[in-house]
Amino acid sequence: MKTRNVEFDLSRNNVCLLLIDMQNEFLSKDGYFAVEKNWPVDAMKPQLENCVKLKAAAKAAGCKVMYTATGYAKDGSDAYVNNHSILPLIFLDSDGSPRTADAAAIKDTWGAEIVPELAPDPEDYVVHKQRFNAFYQTELEMMLRCSGIKTLIVCGLITEVCVESTIREAFIRDFDVIEVSDGVASWSQKRHEASLENVEFSYGRVCDTETVLKMLEARKQKLGL
Repeated sequence: MKTRNVEFDLSRNNVCLLLIDMQNEFLSKDGYFAVEKNWPVDAMKPQLENCVKLKAAAKAAGCKVMYTATGYAKDGSDAYVNNHSILPLIFLDSDGSPRTADAAAIKDTWGAEIVPELAPDPEDYVVHKQRFNAFYQTELEMMLRCSGIKTLIVCGLITEVCVESTIREAFIRDFDVIEVSDGVASWSQKRHEASLENVEFSYGRVCDTETVLKMLEARKQKLGL
């Protein structure tokens, strides 16, 4: 997708940078997807670096920073694979059999922790979730409303799964959304591009990191921070 990179005035409303599932299991060479699936987690390093830049800029511009973190029960009782008889491909192994009950991102383990590069500061808030959509049966909306947030800048993993699911719900709940095209990542470039197109057309606007950094700097200057 060719990002249009339209700049918006972020000084008019309270803004939150929402970092979705930037966890060890997904991003570390010792995490589940690198070790068990042999997936190229290093390919997501540029997105991680952009998220680090965006977090610093958001803080400097007086924005709230919140995280989501997926964490399933150790006994697998809340796993998708144990609660569906018809499973989408994401939950199937290469031979077509159901994946082990959400072996990734087990609650209260190292794998479910936010990566060290983006470790939450004491004033940041982490929303723990068990489904793709970060609004589903979590306190996310309440915490955003309590902070007077109107606009979300969204980064994280995975573009077409948890990121898009959360963005769709955010728009339906009347939050304005900016998705950072090179601050989100997927294992599939095809699905990544398709998801960005979906968001741009129906749920928010898509901008690259450079453009969002410019908008945050403009907000900082206008607010005299």
